[in-house]
Amino acid sequence: MKAFPNISFILVFEVTKSGNFKGDQAWTHLPDVLVTVEDYVMEATGRYGIGHFVGWKEGVQKENPKRYNELYPNGHEPTVNQQQATALKYVVA
Repeated sequence: MKAFPNISFILVFEVTKSGNFKGDQAWTHLPDVLVTVEDYVMEATGRYGIGHFVGWKEGVQKENPKRYNELYPNGHEPTVNQQQATALKYVVA
């Protein structure tokens, strides 16, 4: 996208249950950041680092209690060190 250096492009792809794009897999190598959304949690990976954002805390608690307990130990927001350990766990796994 060298023709538009000041414009960000957001591409949305649907994936299969196994996690593969529907269509050409070559798109996985083009973006700077990949954001996956599952059970109201957005996970970002790419050349700018990793991280997550919870879009709806109660939705995560209802749809994926195990993930909720990982993100909110004892029902509270995790400390920075806990967030880093959780992020590292998902990168290594």
